[in-house]
Amino acid sequence: MSYFRALIRLQLKRFLRQKAFLICLFLMPLLGIFMGVLFPASSVGNTLKVGILLPDDSGKSEQVWRRLLTCSDEQTEFIRADSENQVREQVAARVWECGYLFAQNFDARLDRGDYKGIITRVMSPASMTLFTSWTVVSALFEVCAPHLAMDFLKSRDLLTQAEAGAFLLLWEEADDAGLVKLRLERQSDGGGIFDRTRASGIGASGITRGLMALLLFVFAYLWAVQHLEDTMTGFFQRIKPFEPATKRLAGSLTAAGLLMAAGGGLAVAVEKLIFPAEGAGLLGEVFLLTVYILSLACLSFILTVIIPNRDYLLAVLPFFLILCLLLSPILFDAGQWIREIRWLSNLIPLTHYLRAVTGGRKELQDFVVYTCLLVLLASAAGYAKAKLSEISFLKQRA
Repeated sequence: MSYFRALIRLQLKRFLRQKAFLICLFLMPLLGIFMGVLFPASSVGNTLKVGILLPDDSGKSEQVWRRLLTCSDEQTEFIRADSENQVREQVAARVWECGYLFAQNFDARLDRGDYKGIITRVMSPASMTLFTSWTVVSALFEVCAPHLAMDFLKSRDLLTQAEAGAFLLLWEEADDAGLVKLRLERQSDGGGIFDRTRASGIGASGITRGLMALLLFVFAYLWAVQHLEDTMTGFFQRIKPFEPATKRLAGSLTAAGLLMAAGGGLAVAVEKLIFPAEGAGLLGEVFLLTVYILSLACLSFILTVIIPNRDYLLAVLPFFLILCLLLSPILFDAGQWIREIRWLSNLIPLTHYLRAVTGGRKELQDFVVYTCLLVLLASAAGYAKAKLSEISFLKQRA
């Protein structure tokens, strides 16, 4: 058996004998089972029901309604109401979380640009309507955007009234035909794209995945603490002159990565069984988990270079946990809403991993680029550390 394989087996045995690592590994799949029992995917009891009352013979309100139907998910369900009394009674009884009453002259008011009070919100005390309001307003914006754009162009004398009217007529005909003529993106005040599909909440599956990712982060962090402790033990001190430090580091990281892949893979499999419609496909999940483990490994090694003292590194673990819980999209994606902390949220691997799981191509590209940067930083940190150790060794011999 080669030295490298023997070192991996030794590290695996050491990890599995320590309670902290075992707790992280067992909690990963158990969290999925617990969340599945607490929030079953087939249950509708936890769905946020929202009533929508539309006026009769209103084409534009029907466009808003079609867009709202695409936003219904496991957290939010939009229900078409029959009357204003039904909305108020259901909200008062807390059967519906809130309701939205569209003005009877909805189309006419949109045409003349009178938006104030065009939708009335009905809510009960302590109602959680912030996210549903964002969804309703964003759907309304998609319908109003062409009119707003034409008003702006006319105010700048870039279009005449006849040209604006002709464009709006073509727009309405194209919309009825199901053709896409314009791409609209809602942006936050910091310039980031606002995703209305996340406005209703992270969801039980997202919380499960976030807590699993947090446990992987804790496992990698504990590996960093263990690695600093190993560098001071007698066994590793004795083999230090005979084997390069990079081989010992690679063996330790490989053992930790294998355990993280096993625990994380089992947790993702359990989550897929409980929430089958969530996340990416099989190959996508494997790729995302592999990239995430690689980013954690690089970040943990960088931390050992920045904080080379085991006790200091262990002391700041609670700070990193609080930072991840507050800034990563485990319970709430604060970085998407608060511009001042967005840069700090983007430094955390959990943020990129969770956004890549629930997002699209852009989030995946950002995650890959972030991980590549961490790999480069870890390589540079390892090279600098090796050079400093070599210089220190030569000085001692001299």
